[in-house]
Amino acid sequence: MGIEIIGPAVSSEAVADLSRHLRLPVGFDDDADRRAQLERLLSAATQVVEERTRRLLLARTATLCKSAWDDGDTLVLPVGPVISVDGLAVVAEDGGRGDVPVDAWRLETLRGRPHLRARAGRRLPAIPAEGHVEARYRAGYGEVWSDAPQDLRQAAVILGASWFDAGGAPGGAVPATVNALIAPYLPVRL
Repeated sequence: MGIEIIGPAVSSEAVADLSRHLRLPVGFDDDADRRAQLERLLSAATQVVEERTRRLLLARTATLCKSAWDDGDTLVLPVGPVISVDGLAVVAEDGGRGDVPVDAWRLETLRGRPHLRARAGRRLPAIPAEGHVEARYRAGYGEVWSDAPQDLRQAAVILGASWFDAGGAPGGAVPATVNALIAPYLPVRL
């Protein structure tokens, strides 16, 4: 059980931000190898920012599969911000699906985390043995790079640039500046 996220993590606008940050020469947009390297670095850097904050910078479709409800009648969605919930279903081991009616649940945010919770007076259906619940939703700040908060975009760019400066391969230490920029967005832990 887990989550699958479909869609690109970076856009041409984001790659242009990284290129400007690195002060790379302008007018060499046809350098496919350089562009591919910048996309790879920024995609990896964006993934780090998104994993730490549990927030998607660009809107993408997520499908979450879990074998049990969280806390009885709740399903915690691991990434946000949630744009829309496209479906909630209980799936049996044989693949049989039972859609959970929209009027049976509501979307809410608790301590910065999105949840699907049973509406008052309602119960979410039981999950069959060897079955799972499947939630399909869209999450992210928006369709374009500039929709994401400036500090999260800057964190991804700085991290991608630090990897570029360190030899062009993703990985290694995360600069303190990046940690400071994402700190306000980190999940609250009690």
